[in-house]
Amino acid sequence: MKRTFGMVMGIMLLFFTVTMWAQKKKKPAPAKTTGKTEKKVTAYKAYTTPIAVYLGHSNVGAGIVAKQVFDSLMKQGLWGRDSSNVEYKVTSFNFTYAERNVYEDSTGNSIILSDYMIEHCDGDTVSATIAASLYQRTKAGDTVYIDQVALLRSDSVGAMGKSLKVVIGK
Repeated sequence: MKRTFGMVMGIMLLFFTVTMWAQKKKKPAPAKTTGKTEKKVTAYKAYTTPIAVYLGHSNVGAGIVAKQVFDSLMKQGLWGRDSSNVEYKVTSFNFTYAERNVYEDSTGNSIILSDYMIEHCDGDTVSATIAASLYQRTKAGDTVYIDQVALLRSDSVGAMGKSLKVVIGK
């Protein structure tokens, strides 16, 4: 018993020693001075607010949108506009379509569940594979999420766009 306890304590001491040895840091070498006064440069990170993104060539950005309006605006594509009314072109975005359906569980109870269709789209419109079935599938109660929107201004300055959540209404 004493021998086992001693071996366990020895192994724990070994692990402790190895971890303490691995955490030791070397001290930085002293900086050489040239006698000149040097200015200290402070790096900072610029934070920008996300740009508002809209459906089609309208001011519809989020909320409940009628099916016919949603279909026509999605065919036109997405665009962005900042608070200074500068327009941005959408270069890519993630498109998630949550289609609500009614299913029946094993006991016969009705359950409303969502089927998700997710795709990364380049450009300002949905890809051809999604467009082939999207406009026939949309119905009241479905939800569209558009996020990770990459925008580009006319002078090649990039920005990120706000996410959209559009619920399709009647």
